[in-house]
Amino acid sequence: MIWFISGGARSGKSTYAENKAAELYEEAERKNGAVNLIYAATARASDEEMAERIRRHRAGRPEIWQTIEVPWDLRQVSEAGGKGDVLLVDCLTVWLNNMLFYRKETRTSKLTDIIGGLIQAAKEKEQQLLFVSNDVNEDLPSSDRMIADYTYKLEAVHRFIVSQADRAVQVNAGLPLDWKGEAG
Repeated sequence: MIWFISGGARSGKSTYAENKAAELYEEAERKNGAVNLIYAATARASDEEMAERIRRHRAGRPEIWQTIEVPWDLRQVSEAGGKGDVLLVDCLTVWLNNMLFYRKETRTSKLTDIIGGLIQAAKEKEQQLLFVSNDVNEDLPSSDRMIADYTYKLEAVHRFIVSQADRAVQVNAGLPLDWKGEAG
């Protein structure tokens, strides 16, 4: 099953996603036995502040989580897991920033191909895959060309994932709103 979970900054989307992934993991473990719960972190420790933030996030997750760092190649997420594992990618906005500004990958088709490869691999391995991303299009389009371009690319990535997803959920003030798929 493919999930897309979005929300504004500090909306509770990551907490919701982590809790949902843990639920899916427990369910998969009951049904299938040994499975893994994998947290794919897209952030890079680009400075001391970010390194500290990454340390806090890791320390705050229960030991059951296996953390991998994937600032660029999201295909590694599925490769890190086995059949039936639960994979959480947090977050797409940081990943897109990495791709645009560090890898200089500006083609939307290449970005969606990378994500499509991960989705396909997860389906083949019967993995549960949850994507977390920020809602950045809730305001008027920016007059700054770079910001507008980033926003348009992120929205294209969002649309692509939602077209492939079984569930799409938006979190606001900690409350989930189901946009696609059954509430549960």
